[in-house]
Amino acid sequence: MLYKYKGMTKTGKSAKGSIEASNMDEAKRKLKSQGIFYENIAPTKEITELNFSKREMSGPQLSSFAKELSSYLSSGMAILT
Repeated sequence: MLYKYKGMTKTGKSAKGSIEASNMDEAKRKLKSQGIFYENIAPTKEITELNFSKREMSGPQLSSFAKELSSYLSSGMAILT
């Protein structure tokens, strides 16, 4: 599981990011071993856990999105890099 964190290093610099761990305790141990004093640790939602069905587009929004996407693709813009 991926956890996001916010904290400070031993030198007092701000630190934030994400860390892979099987549980919260392991995430805390890993951060401590890296010299990061955490203020906040929270699990992040993985893409598979997100519920996209609740985000509906209206007809005009969908039409606008399709036109913009078509323009990007026609111009040769890469969608995935």
